[in-house]
Amino acid sequence: KGPTLSALFWSLGRWLSASLWISVIILLGRTLWSRLCLTAGSVMEECLLSAGLGAGILMIGLFALGLLGLWIPALLRGLAVLGGIALLVANRGWLSQTLSRPEGCPSGAPWTGWERCLATVGGIFLGVYGIGALCPEISYDSLVYHLAIPQLWLLHHRIVPTPDCCFSGIPF
Repeated sequence: KGPTLSALFWSLGRWLSASLWISVIILLGRTLWSRLCLTAGSVMEECLLSAGLGAGILMIGLFALGLLGLWIPALLRGLAVLGGIALLVANRGWLSQTLSRPEGCPSGAPWTGWERCLATVGGIFLGVYGIGALCPEISYDSLVYHLAIPQLWLLHHRIVPTPDCCFSGIPF
C-alpha cells in the first residue's frame, strides 16, 4: 500500500512542529548569546552556537517541567508557540539585520572538479540519510529508551522511575 494523503499531512505537521522547535531553540540561544555579548565569525557560526545554547536551555527547562509534573502536550505546544512569538519580538533587530546582510555563497571562481565531486557526494549522503530519517525505528534501544520511556513520562505528565527497565537509569 502506497503513501496516503493523510500520511503526507501528518508528516507536514511533524515538519512544521520540528521547524517551530528549531526556531525556538535558535532564538532562545541567540537571546542568551546577546546577553553574554559573544561574537562569531559568521552568521552561520552564530546560528549554530546559538542553537547549542538554546538546546541546552530547552533541555534544562523540559527537565524542570518533567520534575514538576507539567509534561502536558497542550501546555508544551502552547509554551512553544508563545515562547516563539516572544523570542521573535525580542530578536527582531537581529533577525532584520541578519536577513538584510548580503552574506551567502561567495562569488568568485567556479567550482573545481573536486568541489563538485564533494558536493555531489554530500548531496547523496544527505538524501539517503533524509530518507532514513523518515523510516520508523526498529532497534531495541530506540524503541525502549528513546520512544517508550518518554511516552510513559508523557502519559504520567512527569518523569517517573522505571525500575522494571534495568538499563534506563544508567548514566550516559
